Formats: sequence, structure tokens, C-alpha cells
Amino acid sequence: MDENINILDLRDHLYREYKGRWVDWLPEVLEVEIAKGNELLQNKLQALQVCLSSDAPWREWHIFENVAKTFNNQIPNFSIMTPASTGECITTMNDLRGLRDDEFTEEVLMYIASCAFTDQLVYLPFAPEVQPYLDRLIYDDDLRDRTKKAWETVKDRKDLIEYTYKDDDALHQQLASLAILQQYIKEH
Repeated sequence: MDENINILDLRDHLYREYKGRWVDWLPEVLEVEIAKGNELLQNKLQALQVCLSSDAPWREWHIFENVAKTFNNQIPNFSIMTPASTGECITTMNDLRGLRDDEFTEEVLMYIASCAFTDQLVYLPFAPEVQPYLDRLIYDDDLRDRTKKAWETVKDRKDLIEYTYKDDDALHQQLASLAILQQYIKEH
């Protein structure tokens, strides 16, 4: 099995192959039966088990962070904080919604907003429920409003990722970041 498999495809494969039995298997059984020495796949299996047996990724920021790393093909380090990128957060939110329609707590939404803020974003059209929390962190409402207006105009352009953005223009930098983020989400 490809270790880079999308988490929803992995879930579907596991239910076809093992029905629901695998959800309660111990890590050692997952290792022998499915992962077969692949550490990333082993982490994905365990993260998926957590998501299907608890609401922790929707409720606790540190669980969300480690699930985000795993769902985005990285091996999490549970002993240190390793902030997710905005792209990792958004794709993880989408994946979690694909697994179950739970609501994210304010704690998780604030974590995602802080990741977007760290990535220097002022507007987050891909997760509107995060925007109020991001608004608490940003200081330039005018840039946010201009970015929102410009993004609505250009978001569907086919050449958005190849466009030459101006390095010295804050609005251009916001649009470039959103174009990259949009591409990351599409590729996930």
C-alpha cells in the first residue's frame, strides 16, 4: 500500500479489506497486518483510528496538529510542538469533515488561525469559520478587505499560480500566498 495514500482512500480501503475490525486493533497488529514496517503508514493508521473512535482532533489543538502532520504525509513528533502550515490545516479540516461532520472547537479554530497568522495571511477564504479568529490576530483590516475583494475577482483564473506577483506589494504577496494555498488544497 502506498504510504502517501489520501486518508479518505485509506479509510475506504481498510473498510473494504477488513470491515470495521481494524479500528480497534492494537498498534502491533496494525504493524503486522497492514503497515509492514512502513512508519508513515503506521502513523496514518493510528491517526485514522483516533479520528474514528474519538472527537479529540476536532476538540484539542495538539491532537489536531499531530493528525494534520500525519494526514499530510509527515511523521509527527509528539514530544514537541510542530505547527502545521495553513495548507496542512485546511486539508486536514477537509479530511476530518470527510470522516465525520463534527464541529471544530474554538481551541482548534484559534490554532488554525494562529498557523495562518504565522504564514502571514490576513484572509482565509478556504475556512470561513477561522476568519473571525484570524481577525483577532491581524492588525491590517484594510489589507484583509483589499485581499478579499481582489481574491474574489481572480480566484478562478487558470494562470493564478504562474502569475508574476510584485515582491514589494502587500496585496500581491497575499494573493500569491492564497494561490499557493489553493494549489496545495487542490493537489491534496
